Amino acid sequence: MASKMDAPKWFDEGKELVAQAEAELAAGNYGKCAYLCNQVGDRVIKGCCLRATGNELTGHSLIFMCRTTSHQYKKLMTVLPDSAFLEPFWSDVEAGEAYKSVSEADAKKAVASAKKMLTVI
Repeated sequence: MASKMDAPKWFDEGKELVAQAEAELAAGNYGKCAYLCNQVGDRVIKGCCLRATGNELTGHSLIFMCRTTSHQYKKLMTVLPDSAFLEPFWSDVEAGEAYKSVSEADAKKAVASAKKMLTVI
């Protein structure tokens, strides 16, 4: 079991990832931008779970994690649509999987959704 004090670490990582996503958006790397935004959602939801329960969540499904945690952390329900939008942008990049092909418009929407996810912390 992780400490509730670890939640700010997750939130800080989420904030750093938004900045990285904005840089990738500006550079025209839309797939990487969207992936990083997905990771923001991951960090926010996992941080909220830690804050509410002291337990860590594992997995990559933002929708599942958001629904699971929203019972203890009600604010997450306000960003459920954002987590659903960001979910498909996950790639197993550590295993060599390529970033998803994403349009500029979807990358911009991903950044907006990631920023909205940060509003619940």
